[in-house]
Amino acid sequence: MNTAQNQIFPGLHNPVLESQQIFRQLLKSMSEPGVIGNCEDNLNQPDCLQPATYAVALSLLDQDTALKLSDNLDNESVRDTLRFHNGIPLVNDWKQADFVICNEDERPDLDQLNIGNESWPDQSCTLIIQCQSFYKGIIYRASGPGIKQSRKIRCSAFNGTLIHQREKLASRFPLGIDLILTSGRDFFCIPRTTTLIAEQN
Repeated sequence: MNTAQNQIFPGLHNPVLESQQIFRQLLKSMSEPGVIGNCEDNLNQPDCLQPATYAVALSLLDQDTALKLSDNLDNESVRDTLRFHNGIPLVNDWKQADFVICNEDERPDLDQLNIGNESWPDQSCTLIIQCQSFYKGIIYRASGPGIKQSRKIRCSAFNGTLIHQREKLASRFPLGIDLILTSGRDFFCIPRTTTLIAEQN
């Protein structure tokens, strides 16, 4: 666990209005995968969190959603700030988490997370990945529900390992993991129903 200096950071400037706006954008991107949303640029968030990550956490998480932070994000300032604003309970076990926030270079394997069960597939974990860029890396064609034909998506967090793990989980649908990718102020969603195929050079 990181031992950053303890400090509680301000939340959203207009919590009701801004959280509703971000939530609507998240719904749009979940229903139209790859559509990019963004948050305000005047947030004062913990140093290890990107503005979009912080805004999404404050908009989605509450006292009923257990959160697991990856090691480089797990410090007292982040914990105390999220608890203060939303009463978010934090857990140490990947499987117990409703949400996981991680950097792209310390992403857990998807089979370490809660993928739901046959009775309640919607009670699976949502993985929030902080990315270096939405403009670097291999270009993938996304297809599936909410995408008319296909949509080109690029993200530094996408690699062969992640794509392979998603393909393995696809055979267990409706179980699975939904992804929220963040970079700076921007974010987009890749639900479990979306297929990603790398474009050939």
